[in-house]
Amino acid sequence: MQPQMNNPQPQFNRFLEGVLYGCNDAGSIPDALASGYAVIAVVDIEEAYKYANVPNLAIMSNLLPPPEAVTAYIDGEAAIGHQIYYEYLSNREREATVVTVLQALYGHRPSIRFRNFLIYTDYEPDVEFNILYTLGEFFKNTFGIVMAPYKQYQAYNIGMPQYDYIISNLLFSNGKINKYEFVSMLPQDAMPTDVSCSILLSDINYQPSGLEDGYRIVCNYIAQLRAEIASNYTMKSPIIQINDKLNKDLEQSINDKIFESQSKFGNQ
Repeated sequence: MQPQMNNPQPQFNRFLEGVLYGCNDAGSIPDALASGYAVIAVVDIEEAYKYANVPNLAIMSNLLPPPEAVTAYIDGEAAIGHQIYYEYLSNREREATVVTVLQALYGHRPSIRFRNFLIYTDYEPDVEFNILYTLGEFFKNTFGIVMAPYKQYQAYNIGMPQYDYIISNLLFSNGKINKYEFVSMLPQDAMPTDVSCSILLSDINYQPSGLEDGYRIVCNYIAQLRAEIASNYTMKSPIIQINDKLNKDLEQSINDKIFESQSKFGNQ
């Protein structure tokens, strides 16, 4: 008798409030907007004018595949074209656009009132370059964001430490979440990226003597921020307390020098 295998249910991401759908039917846009969705139009710049003044619709033309990817696809090298497009989406030049999508899905802001987002592209699958498939693969593999066909299946976000790590660092390093949100989403015992570490060190005006010193201070600061959250913000981080005192002493010293300078000037 074969043992029964239980298929584990995916853990849903508890930090992302929104979900992502996709379609290539232009008729779905008014339907989605009427149903309370926000729409992301991945269309050519020449076509963007059609959607320029549509409320709750953003145009993200730079998520379209680059010409070399389309050329490879047309030449019968579909796998190469797909790889070029995937790498293109992962490129740092697309980071700002991708972060905008992540910020929308993250939510947690009164200004972000949507929970459902529709990515629309007017390219037909399997006839022209299959944009939705590659976009869906990119968002799932990189962030655990499972994009579903519009009004066919339920979209969801996978909750796993590796996805939380990437999303939290991207949002924080781009100024989309604050330090408390960051340390809440950052997996336990995970060291932030170098960019995020630099931001945290700048927050407390600390100049590390080396990498090891910087990482040590960042770890301590993260632990203190988490303790502050756990105390419902009644217990302020000791590092912040010290930093506040140093800033106050520095301000007082500067004021003393200013007043002293003015006094000498007045007496001359």
